[in-house]
Amino acid sequence: MAGSVIRIRLNRDAVIALLNSAEVRADLDRRAQAMQQAAQASADAGAEFAVVHTTMRDRAAVRVVTNNYEARAAEAERGDLTRAIDAGRG
Repeated sequence: MAGSVIRIRLNRDAVIALLNSAEVRADLDRRAQAMQQAAQASADAGAEFAVVHTTMRDRAAVRVVTNNYEARAAEAERGDLTRAIDAGRG
């Protein structure tokens, strides 16, 4: 078998359907909510972080963003949102 090549051809439509499925969207939302809560917990009072759901051309996506001046200041000074990334890994 040395030197043999294995070729895999993905079904593009099936991959797109998977990346847009309700299960993937639910997992993305769960992770983003965890990141938002972690950022909110470490930020000063008044800082707001928001989860933004997006549908891209071929997949679902979410972002956690700063939603006001206090949150942007907390991110700039201490990196509250950046440090919250680990909360979304599990």
